[in-house]
Formats: sequence, C-alpha cells, structure tokens
Amino acid sequence: MTSQDIEKSSAPSQQDIKHVESLKQQALQVIQNLAADTWTDHNNGDPGITILEVLAFVITDLSHRLAYPMVDLLTPDPEGGEQPAPFFMGQQILPSNPVTLNDHRRFFMDIDGVKNADIKRRKSADGSQRASGVFDIIIDFEDYLSQASAEHRERIQSEVIAEVRRRFISQRNVNEDIGAIRIINKQPVAVAISLSLQVSADPQVVIGELLNRVQEVIAPTVRSYRYDEMQALGLSGDRIFNGPLLSQGFVLEEDVEKLSMPSSLFASDIISTLTDIAGLKTLQGFKFLSQQEGGDLLWRMDILPNSITSLDLATTYAALEVEIDGQRYDLPALDQSQLTQLIKIKTLQPGNGMPEYVEHYIDGQYRHLSQYRSLQHQLPAIYGLSEQRLNDPALSTQTAQILQLKGYLSLFDQVLADQYAQLDSLKTLLALPSDQVFARLAKNFNQMLASETMTSKDITQFWCDVKKLPITQLSQPLQDISGMGRLLGNYVSQYAQDGFQSYAEEAFGDLQLDRLKRSCEHLFARFAETTLDASLLKYRDVFSHYLSDLRRSPDALVEQPHEPLINKLVSLKQIVDLVLLLKQYSSLSKLRTGGFDYLNADPKSSHAGGLSQRIMRFLGISKSPPMPLATNNKEGFYLLESELIRFGAEQESYGVNQLYFVAPNWPTRFANDEFRNLLERQIVKDSPVYQQPNILYLNRQDMSLFERLYFSWLNAMTQLPLVSGMLSDEPEPGGMEVASELTAAQELAAGKQAQVENLSALLREFFKEGASFFNIILKTIALDQLALTLALWLDAGEVAQLATDSVENMRRSLHKILLARSAAPADASAHERVTNDLFTQILFTVCQAQLDALVKPLPIAKATIGSNFRLGYRKLHFLKPAYPTGNAVINPTAMDDAAAILGMHPMLADRPAFTLGIKQPFSI
Repeated sequence: MTSQDIEKSSAPSQQDIKHVESLKQQALQVIQNLAADTWTDHNNGDPGITILEVLAFVITDLSHRLAYPMVDLLTPDPEGGEQPAPFFMGQQILPSNPVTLNDHRRFFMDIDGVKNADIKRRKSADGSQRASGVFDIIIDFEDYLSQASAEHRERIQSEVIAEVRRRFISQRNVNEDIGAIRIINKQPVAVAISLSLQVSADPQVVIGELLNRVQEVIAPTVRSYRYDEMQALGLSGDRIFNGPLLSQGFVLEEDVEKLSMPSSLFASDIISTLTDIAGLKTLQGFKFLSQQEGGDLLWRMDILPNSITSLDLATTYAALEVEIDGQRYDLPALDQSQLTQLIKIKTLQPGNGMPEYVEHYIDGQYRHLSQYRSLQHQLPAIYGLSEQRLNDPALSTQTAQILQLKGYLSLFDQVLADQYAQLDSLKTLLALPSDQVFARLAKNFNQMLASETMTSKDITQFWCDVKKLPITQLSQPLQDISGMGRLLGNYVSQYAQDGFQSYAEEAFGDLQLDRLKRSCEHLFARFAETTLDASLLKYRDVFSHYLSDLRRSPDALVEQPHEPLINKLVSLKQIVDLVLLLKQYSSLSKLRTGGFDYLNADPKSSHAGGLSQRIMRFLGISKSPPMPLATNNKEGFYLLESELIRFGAEQESYGVNQLYFVAPNWPTRFANDEFRNLLERQIVKDSPVYQQPNILYLNRQDMSLFERLYFSWLNAMTQLPLVSGMLSDEPEPGGMEVASELTAAQELAAGKQAQVENLSALLREFFKEGASFFNIILKTIALDQLALTLALWLDAGEVAQLATDSVENMRRSLHKILLARSAAPADASAHERVTNDLFTQILFTVCQAQLDALVKPLPIAKATIGSNFRLGYRKLHFLKPAYPTGNAVINPTAMDDAAAILGMHPMLADRPAFTLGIKQPFSI
C-alpha cells in the first residue's frame, strides 16, 4: 500500500466528519472543565485545537477500521505468506457422538453395505426390568448383496458387522455396550402390474420410473444430502451438524424416523405413488404375487416375523403387462445387471461437500490494519514537523522547539500506532492458541504435580518457554518521521525493530499473564464453559516446594516484590490448562459422556474415555496417565462401568447405571480433603444425570492389585466375542450361545468369554463389598491351598496354630502368630509396626501369585494349527511390584532390624537371605 493509497483510504466521509466533530466537542468539554483558567482560546485557529482535530480524525480512522466486516479482519496477508489463523471448523466442534436411537441408526446407515438399521435397548438382568445400557443392533443389508454369491455375501456381511461394532464401541457413551448384532431376513416381494402407456411415451423410461417408485414403497431408502443442499433447505449450522458427523452425506432425522420396519404392505400405498408418472395413461391392474399358500394377494401382504421386504425385481419385471394404444407391448428380455440399472440403487458419495479449511470460509478483502500514518503528516506544513533538517547534528533554537512539539505529539502517535498493531493481531487473538510452548510447560507442571524432581535441564527449558509466551500487548515503531534519532538517542536502533515492545509488556509479568488468561477465558466462554477457581485446585501447595530451585536457575527472570513467583506459577498453570482444554475441546465436547474403546489394542494407555478425560482436564490433569499409578505419584483415576463388568452376572444382582471411579489416596492433591471434595463435585457435575457415580480411594498395595486385575480385564475385553447371526436366532442373556459340541473356534470364543466373566466377577465383588482387595482375592483360593501357601512363612508349631475354617479367621490367626514371635520386644511400637508390614507383605505376595494364576493363559483341549492361541495377557513388569525398588542385597552380613525382631523361618536358615530396600516415591 502506497502513501497515496493510505491518504485515499483515510479521506473522511460525511459520517466520519460527524464522528470527528463529536470527538472534538467531547474533548473541548473536558478541556474547559480541567483547564478553564490556563487555556482560554478554544477557537479553530489555536494550535492546540488544530492538534485536537487531527487526533479526533485519526481516532475516527481507527474506529473505521474496526467496523470492517469480520471476514476482512480475519483475512491473512496474501503477499506475506501468512497462514490463516486456526479456528474450529463446523464439522469439528458442532457434531456429537451418537446419543439418541436415531443418531445410532444414522451412524450405522453411513456404512457401505448398510441400507437400514435398528437398535433396541435390553432390559436389565437384575430383575428390576429397567432399561439397561446394552443394545441389540439389527442390520438390513443393501439389496444388491442378495444377488451376490454366498461366499462374497458372507465376507461383506462379516466386514460390515465388524465395522458396526467398531463404530459403536469407539463412540459409545458410558455404560453402553452391544449385546448382539443381528441380520434381518430379506423377504422378497413381487408384484404384477398391468398398465397402458401414452403413444408418445418411451416404455423403458416409464417402466424404470415405475419400478423405482415400487422399490421405494416396498424397500425404501434414506436420502443423503450434501452440505450445500442442507443449506439450501434453510437449515442452520446447529441443525445441519446435529448428532454424529457422517462421512457420506447428511441424513435428516425425520427421514430416519419415517423409515420403519412394517408388518404389512398395502396395495393402496404403492398405487398412490404411480398415478402421476409421466407417459402413464392408466393403471389397469395390480396385485401381490405371493409364494405362500392361497395364491396371489390383491390388496395386502403380511410380512413374516423378523423380516423386511425387498423387491423381487426379476419376477416383477416378468409379470409386467404393458399396452400402448390398445396393443400389447412385449418388453425386451433383460438379465439381472440390466434390470439393476433400471433401479436407482443407493449410492453414497465419499465426503459430504463440506469446506475442509478455514480459508474456504474467509474470503474477505485483506486490510492493512497495522499500517499507521503519523498524525504529524496531517498538521500544517508551517509546523515543520516533517522537515529533514530535524535529523541534522546542528541544533538551533527553532529546531529544538519543533523537536519539543514532536516529542509531545509522538506520545499520542505511539499510543495510536500500538492500537493499530493490536487491531492487526485480532485474527490471532480470536483464534485457537498455539500449543507448542504450552505443551512443554504442561510437562513441567506434570512433574511438579507428581512430586518429581526437576533437573537443571528441565528448569532451563521451563524458563526458556516462559520467555516465549505469546505477546498480548503489541507495539510498533513509527515510520517516515524525521528527528526520531534526536528524540530517542541510543535507543533508536532497537526502537526501529519493535517499537517500545519491551516496555509495553514485561515478560512473565502480571499484565501479560492476566491478559493471556482473560483471552483464553474469552475463547472458552464461547462454548458456554467456565474453568475452576485456582484456589480450589490446590496448585499453590504443590508449586511452593519448587520455588527455590526455580529461583536459583541462571535463566530465571527477576522476581518483582509486588509480583510473587508463586502467584505467577499458579496463573501460568491456569493458562496452560485453558490452552490445552481449548486445543482438545472438539473431542472433549463431542465425547463429553464417552466411555473408553475397549477394543483398542493398547489398553495400557487407552483406558480413559471421553468422560474421564473431561473431568481430568478440568482438574488440571493435562494428560491421562498410563498404568500403573501404584509405583509413582502421578495424578489420575480409573473409571469402570457397571455394564462392562456385567458378564456372568445373570444369576446375581448387580448395580445398573453405576460408575466406579478408582483413585489413589497418596498424591499431594489427592490426599487433600478439599481437593477430594472438588474432584467428587466435578464427577457429579459431568456424569450423566441418570448414572450413579461412586468413588473409591485406594492405598498403594490395593492399587497395585487392582491395576493388575484391571489390566487383565482390559486385555480380556479386547478379545471379547461378539454374538451375531440372523435375527431369528435369539441371543443368550450372557452373550454366548451354547452348543452341544464345540468346534475349535467356538471353544476359543467360550474360553475368551469365560475369562471375561471370571475377571468381571472379581471386579463386581470388589465394588459390591467395598472391601480390601486382599479379601476379594484370598476368597478365590481354596482354604486348604491357602493354608499350605501361608505355611511357607511359618514353622511347624506356628502352622498348627493357623485357623483353617475361613479366610477371615486364617488372617486373624496369622497376625497373632507373627505378633507372638518375639516374646519381649525392646520397642513395642516398632515390633507392631514391623509385624504389620510383614503381615501385609505376606498377604500381598500371596495375592499377586493368585492373580498370576487367575490370568494365566487358558489351556486348549483340542489344538488346531493356525487357528488356536492361548488366551492370557502379556505380563507388564511394572504392574507387579507395589513399590519401586531402592536396593537389594543377597547374603547380607548382618540381619536388619525386622529380622532381629521377628526371627527367620527355620526352613530358610540355610538359604541365601534376600533383603529388599523399598524406596517410597518422593512425597511433599
């Protein structure tokens, strides 16, 4: 843009002149109130009034640029290679996962090969007859599959069923699952029609249209729309994107509701659609051709149970009787492929015609918003403000006077220039923030929340990222003004680069952090969301332990007395939380009540569904921690759903619509009662109202046992068999069908099902009783076997004292035996403490061994090469120990305090002793 262009764009319009005059009058009123005694000449000839008029004009130009259309304000510079600012596209932020039954139907009908689908909710198996979260899905395949070979049809149907299951599980809500997927039977229907055509009609065209209309009544399809077609219907964005986003066009919910599975077909429904076909003269006869006893049906045909109708095209075409001008017209013989071409088969086009990038929406005119022409150019030439002699080394009295005025005017100039620069940054201020720096800062904060030591490298990177925080208050240098070197002195070279940027906003200052926080809160408020108060999140208690390390770093910024570092850390953590929430909001919003995908092949790190992630993100847990939690101080929790641990519970009562949150009780914030209250309130707030949330806090040992069991269950769920078949085959309540003699594949599926049922029963028992995992797992061991196992830690006399009538009595007697080992302990409290530790370690070791037995690969009675594999889970070394190991010594020269107090087992006296030093994770 040239200077001439700028002057031309700044030429005042009549409306601008009114604005200028209004601003001038407001300013004069202020002057008259504040400087009535010292400034008496308010006429236009006064230089002060002249300057005032120029200021009013420039401010009006700023407001004029603010009034540009939003698309112009967001359009990037095409010549500067500027990329469009990142915004959420409509297809990213507006759709949801399937929620209603019609949502699920549309979602399934979007799959190639699925013509229609229905979904039915089962009643709960607890005797209450309440609706459960288990669904039976009924699939109606496309009619063309009935013409394919049996092998090809079975292969396609198997692939479609697998895709239906994958889509449902990946997008399901909590406590929703598939019971069975059934294929509805196709009942072919043929009709006999006799008709008379007009002489000028093309028989092939008329017959094609007639067959299409008959097809739409007997086997209707749902129309899919492209994005521009939805807009042409006058639908708003929230209507267009209501429900799940489909990959092959948009489907209206009302069209899905009309697509039912009727019990009868009526001739009148078909005839009424044929009367207005172009070229058709009269419809002379119509009847259904029935394969049942009783011959042809004239006006109604009943549909068989568990069936849906499809048009028998070949029979219908063969039965057509056509007459033209009183003469019979013989239709040409057509094979199946030619007949199919007469019917407009449903063809789904890939994509839905939506713009994929934000620049497809932003097609405005680029405006040079930041370019500012100094108001000094607008003043009369007699002022001499633009003279080049102001740059000369020689300084006269007149030059000094001009420089004095220039310095005064430059204050106004700089404020206005910075406002113009700020206006140009609007496209980034309103856009999604870049998360590169914030992602690294989130990693540092995760270390602090996990009570981990920050290395010098971590601290250096932290301060480096802090210095790279986005600038919120922009400054730019004034251009084409003489004498700036005389005014700024040595600072002029730095000023030419970035104006007064270093003074406009201090790096990591309260002003920058406040503006960043308010900017993110504004973006977040667009989605009707608010974040939690920092005082409730208990960041201060954690970060205060890292202040000395951060301050000692040579890269640390100077801490101002009025801006404590702890306050800045808390503010920065809130900003990081907001940025990550904004970047992930499309998925957090879409799957706000989502469960996890249990078919994912990596259950170790994919066990957190949409609901869990949403709760954790709002609580400042920026990343879902992978297992295990027992061996560190990382924050997080596990969520189990009652409908996913229902397997094998047909004969027992179990909770319906129950959510079980399992959290550690030792991380710094999770050990705080106030934070626990906040966690529980957030769980209640985000959980669906019809679900009952429960939360359990476990210690390290129970958490270690739980995680091994939970991971085994997750692994078994990835191999959960699916019940599928024809709709007439009623599924078993538990999901597996029973056969008298099992094939190798059925045996394998039964083994998988049994593994899921056994592990689900243990989890149900734990949540039902709310007891220690020790009791739950010990109850799975036979009493005689448990006694033999515990005897390994006892001598002959102690074994005789061990109770064997129940698990609880056996535990009590074991504790008494261990307490009695030292008759006169020197320190009673130390004796009891060490005894309890040994007692716990013995039970823990027994439970770990039992878990190994419970989740070991299942044996295979009849092995078939290439089709069998053992069902188990790949052992993960980190799931077994309860604590990280600090040190271990074999054959110690002296016994430790515990051995001195309790004594050693006689059977182990001649064996190498093994001393294990347990290192507790650093806790603050």
